[in-house]
Amino acid sequence: MVSIYSTDRGVEEYVAMCEGQDGRALIDRLCQLIPVGSKVLELGSGPGIDLLILAEFFSVTGSDPSPAFRRRFARLHDDEGIDYLDLGAQDLGVADPAHLYAAIYSNKVLHHLSPDEHQATLVAQRRLLTSGGVVVHSYWCGQNVEQHGGMLFHQYTADALEQLWQANDTVSGKPAWTVLDITAYSELGFEDSLCLTARAT
Repeated sequence: MVSIYSTDRGVEEYVAMCEGQDGRALIDRLCQLIPVGSKVLELGSGPGIDLLILAEFFSVTGSDPSPAFRRRFARLHDDEGIDYLDLGAQDLGVADPAHLYAAIYSNKVLHHLSPDEHQATLVAQRRLLTSGGVVVHSYWCGQNVEQHGGMLFHQYTADALEQLWQANDTVSGKPAWTVLDITAYSELGFEDSLCLTARAT
């Protein structure tokens, strides 16, 4: 999918827009759930703002479907020794299941997916987690669905998000995830965001 983040100019505009913002509070939550040094996959790493923070605590792998983001990260952080996959959250079905993670993390990424893509990534994420593995994902809070710059922006209420994550597994007929909590927090406005944590069953 061609988006505003498919070009070097779009990437630099994104970096400027995000100056001074990061997901450290979300990463603090992740640190409460898994041991330091655990293997963590970040979805939608972009320029690597959160990826570098995650690397302070965990053995991390980044991922993003945008070649422009990957080029920028490689140019600036090649000496960090961090793996960076050419995958988007919607592409995890092709990820190598031989590489399992204790956790999967994303900061405002999954809201770019359609409902069908979101369900598909939940199945794929569960397949890439170790037994009892966890996820920490943030979303915009609300009820709107919009398109900007070739990208989908899907807001969720806490109730809608919980229903989405507690849908039955199509193979076993049992819930694939146990939602641990959904917490509202403020990023650009008062409680405009939701942090979901869940454990694979």
